[in-house]
Amino acid sequence: MNFTVRKHTRALGSKELRVLRNENGIMKEHWRHLQRQGMPYITVEAGSGIWAVRFCCNTQMYMVLDTTLANATDADLAALAHMFGMWFTDTTVMGDEPYIKAKATAMKEYMDRIKAKEVTQEEDDKVLDEVRKDEESKATVLDMAKEIERLENGRKENDGQEDGEQDD
Repeated sequence: MNFTVRKHTRALGSKELRVLRNENGIMKEHWRHLQRQGMPYITVEAGSGIWAVRFCCNTQMYMVLDTTLANATDADLAALAHMFGMWFTDTTVMGDEPYIKAKATAMKEYMDRIKAKEVTQEEDDKVLDEVRKDEESKATVLDMAKEIERLENGRKENDGQEDGEQDD
């Protein structure tokens, strides 16, 4: 079976964007200031179009595909085609009871092999610092949106005043 691999950027849909804005309490008149951002992802699709899988940019498989395909050799492409074929088969073949049990056992054994490794305090602090910086960035964006809203509300209140009048 042939597969195609495409890299895309997907913007949030209007419904998704509306939910995000509502969850953050952004007033409707300020929505235009918060634009739809693109989210990179990679699609692997059967040549026939009957099957596809997507990987968002924050997944390990996205990183693997993105870096492998950038400078892929014939051997790399053959390995990827084999892996795609396994994914296709694994997701479209139900199998019988022994197959399902063997698959579950293999998955459990794999998960046991890759259990979380011990992390040094330095590594843990680094991850926590990255999370903190990410949260600060999000808070900054929300603060900017709230400031825009505050400025817009202040502008509306001042629109009804005559020149020279001031608020107390």
